[in-house]
Amino acid sequence: MIGLNSLVHINKDEIESLFNDAKGHDLVSQYELGLRYYHGYDVKQNYREAVKWWRKAAEDGLVFAQYALGTCFLLGKGVKKSKSTATKWLWEAIEHGLFEVVDIQKDLGKK
Repeated sequence: MIGLNSLVHINKDEIESLFNDAKGHDLVSQYELGLRYYHGYDVKQNYREAVKWWRKAAEDGLVFAQYALGTCFLLGKGVKKSKSTATKWLWEAIEHGLFEVVDIQKDLGKK
C-alpha cells in the first residue's frame, strides 16, 4: 500500500532534524515523517501521527500525501473510516497527477 522503498534507516539526530524540518513546513519532510510513523520505521508506529503529518503536506498540495491521507481514510488507519473524506483526498491526488490512484476508484464506486 504505502511503501517504504524510499526510506533508509536514520539515527536519532537525523530523526530530530527531520522533525524540525517538518515543523518548519517542509512538505517532503512532513511526508517522510508520515511514512516513518505509519510503518514504525525508526520511530514508534503511530497511525494518528502519520495522518497528522500527511494532512499538513496534503493541504499544501503534496500529491503523495494526498494519496496517503485518502488511503488512511479509506482504511480507517489513524482516523475514523470515511469513504467521503477518502474520496475527497484521492480525487485531489488524481487532479494533481497521481494516476495510480485511479485504480482505487473502483473501491469508491466511481468511474
